[in-house]
Amino acid sequence: TAWYYAVFAIRGGVPSASAATSGPHLRLADPTDVVVEAGDRQVALRWTRPPGCTAVEVWREPGAPPKAAGKGVRVATSGDSAVDQGLENGSSYGYLVVACFTDPRDGRGVMRAPGVGRQATPVAPPPIVSDLKARREDRVVLLSWTSPARGDVQIRQTRTLPSMSPGRIIPLSSVGHLGAPVTTTGRAT
Repeated sequence: TAWYYAVFAIRGGVPSASAATSGPHLRLADPTDVVVEAGDRQVALRWTRPPGCTAVEVWREPGAPPKAAGKGVRVATSGDSAVDQGLENGSSYGYLVVACFTDPRDGRGVMRAPGVGRQATPVAPPPIVSDLKARREDRVVLLSWTSPARGDVQIRQTRTLPSMSPGRIIPLSSVGHLGAPVTTTGRAT
């Protein structure tokens, strides 16, 4: 929203005949709900645009978010998300997600909000658990498997088998649809 300001002088309750004016001024807002998820050699980002925003730019630098838009490498965006691919696993990357607005003074220029900084470190996924065995003892189901050399195992219980192939990377923020978590009592061998 463009804002305009006027300053009037008042003496004895009588305002001046004219005012000093300033504007238009644009109140800039950053994207909200910025989520960054690291995967295998990639980082996925998504956000919610502020009202009046015409575009969002994403900038990347190694180690920490860039100090300002235009610094580092610009990451291609699609709608309200971006996927930065071809990264090195184990290296930290900083991102700056910047909301862009049309300059109300000329209708052509671009004004940028300060931006929201985030960091992520891509990692290779752990090996697949491929030997899950289930055995029933009365009202208890006992599960066993070979633990991977690295990473943790998370068990989910569901009424239907999820439709996905082994090896598919699923962000932790998206595993809720895979069923309720099951508490484990120890590490399988």
